[in-house]
Amino acid sequence: MPEQQKPARRHHVVSKFYLRRFTNPRQQLMRHPLDGKAHLQSVNDATVRKDFYTLHLPGVDQDTLEAHLGELETEAGKAFTAILRDGSWPPTPEDRLAVSAWIGLQFLRGENNRRSVEEIHRTLSKLEVGIATTDQLRKDLGMLEDTPDDEVEAARARMLATADTRPIDHHLHLAAMADMLESAVQLVFDRRPWLLIDFSWDALGTSDTPVALVPDAAARAGHRGVGIGTAEELYVPLSTRTALCVGNVGGTKPDRRGPGNQYMAQKLNQYTLHTARRAIYYHPETDPFAAFAMPTVRQRELNTSLRQINGMIEETARAQGRPSGLPTSTDQALQPGFGS
Repeated sequence: MPEQQKPARRHHVVSKFYLRRFTNPRQQLMRHPLDGKAHLQSVNDATVRKDFYTLHLPGVDQDTLEAHLGELETEAGKAFTAILRDGSWPPTPEDRLAVSAWIGLQFLRGENNRRSVEEIHRTLSKLEVGIATTDQLRKDLGMLEDTPDDEVEAARARMLATADTRPIDHHLHLAAMADMLESAVQLVFDRRPWLLIDFSWDALGTSDTPVALVPDAAARAGHRGVGIGTAEELYVPLSTRTALCVGNVGGTKPDRRGPGNQYMAQKLNQYTLHTARRAIYYHPETDPFAAFAMPTVRQRELNTSLRQINGMIEETARAQGRPSGLPTSTDQALQPGFGS
């Protein structure tokens, strides 16, 4: 009887076949943490996270999702080869779909999207607890009707004390990724034109979040966020010397291929740098980010700050005549007779 294969534990959050296009002959690339010094790293170790896609569901193989990701990556790898090695451009419908699937998947699969899902879940849960009336919270927690108000508020305070840091089941991110993948792929596939840019001398780098969303005028003005469906265009460095810019949703212009210049390379590398979460990556014989200052590590994915969320909770608590329950609250909204 054959020995059962052990589940894969080391998962690349950025495809290894893709990262190889930024490596030297020894399969090494430079990793430059946003808060540290650049160093050589094997492509086998780059962007690896333990059990990132592992499933812990009854009756489901732990490697099911990782295997499915591998199938999509295999098709994308063939399309990359056709475009970058064989010069197939414009892409065939099959290659366009495979690259669109990889871009949509890469946008959804990473730590940035996981953090977004976690922050949304924590924020909604925190607001639900923080703005509920004492009576509502007593009912939601299944407490007896005669439970004193101060006991209910003590329970609120205990929940709010860990609301911003409590662990979130990683299956929420995996479920969101599965739910959104088809629409994300379609939003990439339907964009036009696709512009392939070749650089003879200037080098490109990539990051742990290789799909850059270029904001439109409304997003730049702060009137709305930027997403894969609302971005003015998408930018993905395909290799050290080749970039892909994907145009507008519903665009009609034909695909093009052309040479790039130093200005374009600097602009595209700047997009990459400011899309990175933890680190940037590049070929060891280049330094495409030398002219830029490293950005600080992003602390949150959501535009809404914790201070804004806490402010909403404190304002609601004052209106209800009770303490907010926040551990750092300064409102001290105890009203005469509360809890008596």
